[in-house]
Amino acid sequence: MNMNLASRSLENPGYSKAALFQGGAAGRAVPVSVRFAAACRVFTVAPGAAVYIHESIFSSAVDYRVNPLSPAEGMTAKGAFRCFFKSRIKAFSIPLFIVGIAAFVSGCGDYQKQKYCQKQDYYNNFGNQQYTPCSFTRQDAPIHNTIYSMATLYMVATPIGNLQDMTYRAVEVLKEVDVIACEDTRQSAKVLNHYGIRKHLISCRARNEKQSAPGILKLMEEGKDIAYVSDAGTPVLSDPGRLLVRTVRDAGFPVIPLPGVSAFSTLISVCGFPGKTYHFEGFLPQKGAKRKKRLADLLEREESFMVYESPFRILKLLQELSELDSERICLLGREMTKKFEEYPEGTADMLINHLETENHVKGEFAILVSGEKKG
Repeated sequence: MNMNLASRSLENPGYSKAALFQGGAAGRAVPVSVRFAAACRVFTVAPGAAVYIHESIFSSAVDYRVNPLSPAEGMTAKGAFRCFFKSRIKAFSIPLFIVGIAAFVSGCGDYQKQKYCQKQDYYNNFGNQQYTPCSFTRQDAPIHNTIYSMATLYMVATPIGNLQDMTYRAVEVLKEVDVIACEDTRQSAKVLNHYGIRKHLISCRARNEKQSAPGILKLMEEGKDIAYVSDAGTPVLSDPGRLLVRTVRDAGFPVIPLPGVSAFSTLISVCGFPGKTYHFEGFLPQKGAKRKKRLADLLEREESFMVYESPFRILKLLQELSELDSERICLLGREMTKKFEEYPEGTADMLINHLETENHVKGEFAILVSGEKKG
């Protein structure tokens, strides 16, 4: 670019932009348009080079022009930096300080809004049958849902064998709640000790759940958060917890699930059976007549179904399956997620032969029966 042209354009902000784009060899420098309120006319981009700024009083658009200059023709790179920062440091510091104050005040306002919403939720919903949490949540909320100002019941899934299957969220919640209700305090203590969790434990098993639920509700009315864990897997799924959940929900307190491992989903993930429907039956009746009738009903549905069984009745269950449908394919899950886990597949007779031959009638069993017959 012609130096005179560049000087004129700097001195005259209204000089046409087309003229700035004209010139000789220096005109190959790439112009860059940005929205920035420039305050000086020279800015360094590289040693020995300077950027001429054409600014318009009536527009926020700024055109940067790069032209190599020798020290004799213009300001050096070092001088350009010094000129820019000395003249602008004070001008930029004040706006930045104001922006910082505004951000701090905005953050405080968000926090106060959250506290206000929580208080309103508490007073508006305390004693009601329904609880609607405030729609405002902070992005940096802790790992568990603390938007509930009322006491909360957390239904926490625990490992079915391998203690490493505990989720991060479950560990954090168990560390922060006030009391942990357990199906079996001795069994739950193994998991809690593994993660260094020391909490007050109370019993809430199938035999005393009806009597224990009101006591847990009373603790929640005192403002204490409660976590419930079964011996293994997800609570309520063939485990206690249903009456406790119903009692707490009817009293208007929130119940939050913390999902995790379960024998049901674990075995389905490795079955590969056709179809998309899986029926979960859990434990069958122990009495012979009811047990066999229920098993026959499940086979007639032609849907894959899962049952749990103890090592004392697993062979009897397989024999009943063989009598009702000897061609149905079954997947057996034994000691799932543990050291000696195995997943043999075949007809009921094949599985009986496997268990008797290998002497593997030990541990807890889950059986997934395919909805289709063999072949």
